[in-house]
Amino acid sequence: MANFDVAIPYEIMKEFDDLYRESPEMYSEVLKAGGQTAYDLVVGNAPPSLRSSNIMHNLKMTKVYRTPSDEAINIKVGFYGYFVNHLGKSTPAPLVANLFEYGSSNIQKQPFFRKSMRSRLIISQMMSKELELLKQIIKSNN
Repeated sequence: MANFDVAIPYEIMKEFDDLYRESPEMYSEVLKAGGQTAYDLVVGNAPPSLRSSNIMHNLKMTKVYRTPSDEAINIKVGFYGYFVNHLGKSTPAPLVANLFEYGSSNIQKQPFFRKSMRSRLIISQMMSKELELLKQIIKSNN
């Protein structure tokens, strides 16, 4: 049986350990940057009739959270709760957003949410935030 021994310098091992310890906070910041980009895109792509209504107060970005089943780190952008429409009725915000997105038999669809999830832009924002945080971590450890 073959043996292979590697001697890694202590400084490199310490940098890996520091990165491991800082990773949950770093992931949270990276996800917040991506979530904020997605949020801004949804607001920018919303149809004018939707943008001028009370429903935009129901567009929310959740806190960063961990799923209990697989310990994944997540953030959500979406419409939550109820809002008062122009007739004075309380209406579910996700239902109205869904009608704009997919349409119905008497309402023409005006997709804005799917169009807003431009993964390249969101990923590039997340990667730039990650590089910024990595530079800060490495700089603070030297």
